[in-house]
Amino acid sequence: MNNRTVRSPLARMSSDLCLVINRVRRAYGSHSMRESAVGASVRQAEQYVDQTARQLLRGQADWSAWLRALSLYEACWMEELELHCRTERSRPAA
Repeated sequence: MNNRTVRSPLARMSSDLCLVINRVRRAYGSHSMRESAVGASVRQAEQYVDQTARQLLRGQADWSAWLRALSLYEACWMEELELHCRTERSRPAA
């Protein structure tokens, strides 16, 4: 047996999702994620991730579909961050 650890699909999916979440958190830094979390695009992307995860576990989707769902999820968060930053820059200084 080699040194490579065999992980269950659920463990791999969890790890993949944690990597995405950690990248998003680092990108947001001191910015609040609360407003972005309730945005329609983020909620829709979360639903897509959930749906794809269920399909993958049932054998109705493959790993490339899972990775596309995670990529979309991360992109939605980053778009929300960019929108948040633009809004902050456009506000007059107090």
